[in-house]
Amino acid sequence: MTEYRGHSRMKNYSNYRSEVYEFTGDVRLQGSPATIFIGSPINDNIPHEIKPYARKYDPLGMVAISSIQIKAAPPEKLPVCTKTLDVPGILFSTGGYTHNYFHSITDVMIPLFATSQRFNRDVIFLVINHNSSRFTTEHRKTLESLSRHEVVDIDIENRTLCFTNMIVGLKAHPSDLSIDPSPFARLSPRNLTRLLRNTYSLKRDSVSDHNDKR
Repeated sequence: MTEYRGHSRMKNYSNYRSEVYEFTGDVRLQGSPATIFIGSPINDNIPHEIKPYARKYDPLGMVAISSIQIKAAPPEKLPVCTKTLDVPGILFSTGGYTHNYFHSITDVMIPLFATSQRFNRDVIFLVINHNSSRFTTEHRKTLESLSRHEVVDIDIENRTLCFTNMIVGLKAHPSDLSIDPSPFARLSPRNLTRLLRNTYSLKRDSVSDHNDKR
């Protein structure tokens, strides 16, 4: 964890697949082109640019992902808040390969589940590259099961949204379709399966053998 002078803090959850940073303190998000301002003196250790899509090892897949600019500034130089939100935000991209169902699950939905579960649905999803796919439409019910708030399309957002907690990027296991249960509680493939069954009212919770009786 990197500490700034004052009250702003940063945690780095990045790995082979994704760049992920969590900011707490005075965090301000301006819309397109998306820029995050951290209320802190200038510090060269902050990431200056992030592409929030869980496939950073794949240059071709990352070409169409928009970059998020991250800047640190003292309070008097921060943009004025248009709207202050009292719940955390998670910023991620629905571009890349998400027109493909496999990739929409392994690149976005599973990492989003892993990143958002600790907030118990009290979190706002902030999306870039929203019009690159039909992700939020096709997965609307699942998104609603993970957040009780409306998805915010940052590509058309013209306000300055202010948070005290924001995660940029999605926590992803190094392997496709996998969830690392440590160190995050309540995370497992079984928990995700249970969530999807509840979301879509699927009655069967397990596979069992059925033998014909003659």
